[in-house]
Amino acid sequence: MVASPRTESEESRITFSPSEAERFYSPLGAWKGPLAAREVQDEALRFWRSSGEEEVRWLIHRLRDEFHLETLHGVASLLADLGQSILAPVFDELSRGASRDQALCLLWALDSLIESDPSLRLEASAAELALVDLLQNDDSDVREAAAEAMRLLRPERAVRWLEHRLRDETDSEVRQTIQRELTRLHADRA
Repeated sequence: MVASPRTESEESRITFSPSEAERFYSPLGAWKGPLAAREVQDEALRFWRSSGEEEVRWLIHRLRDEFHLETLHGVASLLADLGQSILAPVFDELSRGASRDQALCLLWALDSLIESDPSLRLEASAAELALVDLLQNDDSDVREAAAEAMRLLRPERAVRWLEHRLRDETDSEVRQTIQRELTRLHADRA
């Protein structure tokens, strides 16, 4: 789902306010909470769905300090809802070397986004180098998520790239991640 156009009242928000963004950030993790908390979350979602690229970049950067799983899931879901407008900021952040939890959140968002709009696979060239780096991450969860994202983003090239990468890889855990993903890809193609 792509973010809807801004209304006139939303356009009147001329300057970006980090304090306002922070106020609407915390409730994003309330999706499992009581009804009153979920109502506050609905207000936060309205704010973020009417936001522009500056707010989205702030949100993605803010994830560097986040460690609550519910908030990470809430933000990933929101980013996927925002649609194509998040691709450039997400790819930028991944290529800068996202933190573990931030990388997982951004990869979850990409996964959800591409599941809902397969045509976005055509935008994948911007993410390829970022995924190459994440596939070599020390954290196995990040490696698994990066391998899955690569398969979603570049299905026609993933097998060739992974087989080439496997030949040069010496780390046993990274090799296992690559081999598992190759097994999945070969099964999908069979």
